[in-house]
Amino acid sequence: MVAVNQSLCRDIKYLIRLEPGFQTPEETLVKGSGSCRDSAWLMVQLLRHFGLAARFASGYLIQLTPDVKALDGPVGAASDFTDLHAWCEVYLPGAGWVGLDPTSGLMAGEGHIPLAATPDPQSAAPISGAVDECECKMGFRK
Repeated sequence: MVAVNQSLCRDIKYLIRLEPGFQTPEETLVKGSGSCRDSAWLMVQLLRHFGLAARFASGYLIQLTPDVKALDGPVGAASDFTDLHAWCEVYLPGAGWVGLDPTSGLMAGEGHIPLAATPDPQSAAPISGAVDECECKMGFRK
């Protein structure tokens, strides 16, 4: 599964596609490119073809700047980043649902915040909104 996930990351070019909907797995393979939701849906279908339970996951991907610079390996995000994202989840007996992100070739981690997990991406409606600083003062009187 990890090798398939990494292969999709390597072979399918990631595109930011703002149009609604998703490509079929066949379209994604023929074009060799797609959005995160296209790659996630392709991964779901591949895992199902191998007889594994898989579902489409949609939510937020949050990447924060590291507190400490990496001594080796990737340096991480240059600035805090949050966006809508899609990935795949596969059910592994004994482990439960495990997330695979074919856009990055990595397993889903703490920055993957799921809002919907569904057998079909059409039922994972996108959510939009805004975040602003919350300023409140709390007090207590006896």
